[in-house]
Amino acid sequence: MENMNKLNELLLICSKNKIEFIYQTEGKENTVTFHPTIPRLEVNIGDYEDEFLDKLLSDRIKELKNLFK
Repeated sequence: MENMNKLNELLLICSKNKIEFIYQTEGKENTVTFHPTIPRLEVNIGDYEDEFLDKLLSDRIKELKNLFK
C-alpha cells in the first residue's frame, strides 16, 4: 500500500506542475522516467514485489519536489 501512496503523490506533483503522467504495467522492469522537455513522467511497474521499487519511487518524488520548489 505504501507504493500506491507514492504513486498518488507522483500523480499529484504531475498534475500540479502540468506534467503528463503515464502509468504502465508492461514487462518485468520497474522504471520511473521524467522527460523535462516534453514534460512527461512515465511510470512502468512490471514487478510489484521488487524490493527496490519503494526507493525508485521515493527518489523520483524527491527529485521532482526539488525541481518544482
